[in-house]
Amino acid sequence: MNPWPPKRPLFPEDILLGAACLIFLVVVAVDIAVLTSPRAPSNAAQVSTATTTRGAMSDAALSPAATAIKAPSPQATAQPSTSHTQPASPPQPTQPPATNPTQSTPPTQPPSQPSPSPCANAVNGNPWCYTFSGPMARQVITNPPAQFCDGQYFSCVSDFWTADRGYVVECANGLYSHSGGVSGACSRDGSVAATLYQP
Repeated sequence: MNPWPPKRPLFPEDILLGAACLIFLVVVAVDIAVLTSPRAPSNAAQVSTATTTRGAMSDAALSPAATAIKAPSPQATAQPSTSHTQPASPPQPTQPPATNPTQSTPPTQPPSQPSPSPCANAVNGNPWCYTFSGPMARQVITNPPAQFCDGQYFSCVSDFWTADRGYVVECANGLYSHSGGVSGACSRDGSVAATLYQP
């Protein structure tokens, strides 16, 4: 015996139709729940509040006494409220005008020079107190310091440190030789001009 209506296979369209019906029912149920929620104020209450507000405004507009009481006075409008104003800060002392630093500072010192010799008569202000004559002249110089020919105080001939069998003398051209007392000293530099002494 065949059932009625006859059975047919389930198509994808049937599944989509069922899902659409289910979604529709869910949306309707949510709308009903929102509309019946006690949180939403009723339209009657809103209309009553609006009517009361309009009535109060119309009474205030019709009553000149209420308008005169509520209207701010010109003095109150002109004078700002001091409840929120900050106290006036004390006057700051005025700073004196800035002076030019170049006027107050001493003039710039020149570059440092070699320290002056402790000896008044030292030749070229050398620190070893070497001199040509005078009360500081004691003896000839046979063993000069290594800085003797550095050009700061004395300039020497080319063979000063190799031809060193004599004592230090000044040649006629201003160079110094270590061959003083030896035959031929300063022969290529204009002969011996002076002997250098140490104290």
